Amino acid sequence: MLENKLVAGLDIDLSTYSLGIIRQPTIKQLIELPFDDSDITYPFIAIEQYYSQAKEYIEENKSELDFSRMDCLNPLEMTSKSLISEEYDRDIQINYRDVFIERKKRYSFLEIYFLVLSLFFDCSISDFYINNINGKILITIKDKAIIDEHNIEVLNKVILKYFKIDIDSLLEKKEDDWIENTGSKREKELIKKFKDKERKRREKSILHLCDYINIVVHQDKRNYLDILNWTYFQLISTIEISRLKQSFDIGMRILTTGKGLIKTEDIVDWQKESKLKIDNSIY
Repeated sequence: MLENKLVAGLDIDLSTYSLGIIRQPTIKQLIELPFDDSDITYPFIAIEQYYSQAKEYIEENKSELDFSRMDCLNPLEMTSKSLISEEYDRDIQINYRDVFIERKKRYSFLEIYFLVLSLFFDCSISDFYINNINGKILITIKDKAIIDEHNIEVLNKVILKYFKIDIDSLLEKKEDDWIENTGSKREKELIKKFKDKERKRREKSILHLCDYINIVVHQDKRNYLDILNWTYFQLISTIEISRLKQSFDIGMRILTTGKGLIKTEDIVDWQKESKLKIDNSIY
């Protein structure tokens, strides 16, 4: 069962899907990635968002276009490179006194995607190859796996679960239209809009990886070095369950005072609330 593996931090066998064995990266490995931790999940969310909106557009226009998640990769990469160029020009203008600004490394969509995947597949970035066979995009990972239109959904689902991201809840948000039509200009606007929205959302409510580590260390009196060997799933689960249990304990203490400040039904059972939703679609 996938959830058992996620909780225990064990390898995940996806050989059934031609994806081989997936390893769960440690906190140390994630920290050592050469970009902000807010960018780590960006490719996987972007693929799902782009695909969802593209499919919606295709259905609305009653098109017979055969479109898969693999078809999202090239437009996302091209758009990201265009945005990188714009970001570079903007940084040069704003930070013209910073003599090191030109050395700042900016990573494209596929660079981030492959670097993160290299942790899950325990391989080098040089082991990734993109092929186009009869109009179908394939990603070959040397001696590891082949990612195609049929299994990329499974791969994305596993990785998003590892990062404890509920993609369904993200796709349910309808405040902004993601895509109106195809074309490089719109795709560029799409990615920029997504990244701006994600950045603002994170600035308001999302903690950074360093914050999560600090919370666990000081809340549970743990050692920093021990946490470095945890997985991201284990780290966030520890925080979530600790908060649920703390809220339950406080509620019980207030209840036992007998002052009627809280009702029994208002206390959430932390054990029931922390139960994981089992996904039987992955086997």
